[in-house]
Amino acid sequence: MSLSEKVKQFFKDRPEVSLVILYGSQAKGDATSTSDVDVAVAGEGPLDAENLVRFNVELTNILRKEVDILDLTQSTGTILEEALAGGQLLLNKNPGIYAELIKKLIYDKTDFRPYYDRILAERRKRYFG
Repeated sequence: MSLSEKVKQFFKDRPEVSLVILYGSQAKGDATSTSDVDVAVAGEGPLDAENLVRFNVELTNILRKEVDILDLTQSTGTILEEALAGGQLLLNKNPGIYAELIKKLIYDKTDFRPYYDRILAERRKRYFG
């Protein structure tokens, strides 16, 4: 069974998780033997820390690789964009949640991205000349 399939099977019967996306090097196909596994999840609302830690420990044991789990409902900016735009959708039990996250990403990019880009440009100029 592939890594993607193992992640999908792990979350399939967990009612608190409606959306699962594999992102990062594993999704891009450029992972090495030491690469971690980046998994973004979302439910009807924010997932509590206890569940996120439990998922992390259990999935790390199953995959035998370090796992980073991200709650998309609590994410914004670049990390949200990386997961939604560059990730592999593994499980989508509630398309409405996925649509809301994409809408959140679009609003974030439209409203805040110009400010974010300007701040980064100023920092680059200050530090690198």
